[in-house]
Amino acid sequence: MADIRNKFFRLGLVLGGFIFVIGATVFGIAYFTVHIPDPNSYVNSQATIIQYADGSEIGRIGAQNRTIVPLANIPMQLRRAVLAAEDKNFYSNRAFSVTGILRAAANNLRGGSLQGGSTITQQYAKTAFLTPNRDIKRKIKELIIAIKLENQFSKDQILENYLNTIYFGRGAYGVETGAQLYFGRSANQLTLEQSAVLASILRSPGYYDPDYREGNLERLQARFKYVIDNMHNERWISDKRYEKV
Repeated sequence: MADIRNKFFRLGLVLGGFIFVIGATVFGIAYFTVHIPDPNSYVNSQATIIQYADGSEIGRIGAQNRTIVPLANIPMQLRRAVLAAEDKNFYSNRAFSVTGILRAAANNLRGGSLQGGSTITQQYAKTAFLTPNRDIKRKIKELIIAIKLENQFSKDQILENYLNTIYFGRGAYGVETGAQLYFGRSANQLTLEQSAVLASILRSPGYYDPDYREGNLERLQARFKYVIDNMHNERWISDKRYEKV
C-alpha cells in the first residue's frame, strides 16, 4: 500500500511539473507577443469641448464625453475615495491580484463570467486596451498588459490614466466629466461625500446610479459606507470627519 501511495505521489509531482512547465511556456510566449497599444490613442479620444470667450461651454464634438485632467488637478480626497473603493493597496501592491484571479477562475468554472478582484492596474488595462469579453484569453492579456504597464509607467501615471478613462454611466468617462454630470461641478470642487459617491458608482453605474433603476439608491448607500469606512480605516479621514459623514 505504501508503494502504491509513493507511486501516485511521484506521478502527481511529474504531472504537476509538466503542467507548470507548459503554463510557464504559454505565459512566456504570450508575454513577448502581447504588446501595450499607445495609451494616448485611447485616453486622448476625448470629446472636443467648444467654449464661449467667457469659458462657458457651447457643446462637444466627439464619440465620447470625456475631459482629461492631470493628476495634480484631481484632489487627494477624490483619489483616495477611488482607491478605497477599488484598490486601497494600489501604491504597495503588484500589477495583479493572485487571489482575485483565483476567485475569477473559480467563478468561471461554476459557469459565471470571468471577473472579480482586479487591481486598478488590471482595470485600466481592461478598460483602455481590451474588449469587454470575459474569457480566459482576454484575462491572460489583461494580466500581461498590467505587468507591462507597471514596468513602464509609475503608479501616479497609471492612476492618472485610470481616473481619466473609468466609466460613470450616462455616457461619461473620467472623473472630471463624472463630477460635472452628477454634481454640476469640477472634480477639484467636490466635497468628501461627493467624492465618495462618485467612487461608489464607478464599479457598476447601472447597479449604483440612483437615477438608473429602483433599488440602486439602497445599494449606493451601502457602497458609500464601504468607501467611507475604508478611508477611515486607512486614516485618510480623521475620526472627527468620519463622525460627520
